Amino acid sequence: LFPKTAAEIEQRTQDVIADVRTRIDHILAIAPQDRTFLNTAKALDDLESYSAICAISSMVLLLELVSRDKAIRDAAHAALLALQNFSVDTISHNVALYKALREYIEYGMQHEQLTADQQYYIEERLKEYHRAGLDFEEEKQLMVKALKKELAELTTQFDANIPQDSTILLFEPSQLAGLDQDVID
Repeated sequence: LFPKTAAEIEQRTQDVIADVRTRIDHILAIAPQDRTFLNTAKALDDLESYSAICAISSMVLLLELVSRDKAIRDAAHAALLALQNFSVDTISHNVALYKALREYIEYGMQHEQLTADQQYYIEERLKEYHRAGLDFEEEKQLMVKALKKELAELTTQFDANIPQDSTILLFEPSQLAGLDQDVID
């Protein structure tokens, strides 16, 4: 289940990234007039919640936090950064995917009877693209993307620093007044 070597972490990360690129290429290859909810909006939803990318991200995060092997922790940290940057560059800030959804709205949506949940998904996805700055001119898009990447890197570094901290906190019993004894023990 879990990668056991730094090379395996890197390989699994690259495999997932390659698979996501293929899925994106399939979405983008659809002609505007051939777009449907299933081949565009649902495909985007599946892409964003793709279990393999979530699974590898969760695995490498856990390995970074708990592995005794520094090489594994370092490889996991690098994989997390790679996955986060990939996600920003290729999924959440992908102007072509945004345009594909807009094409579906323009060309295909009126030919389908969407459920309330499907309509809600489209509305929320458009809001997410807007919040990501994809409605902005390219210069502002690049600025938002850079900020997202910086935030992801700082968050990952913060998470990595927590298990490395060896600070010991000592308290007087009076400072623990009000806590249940099982918390204190």
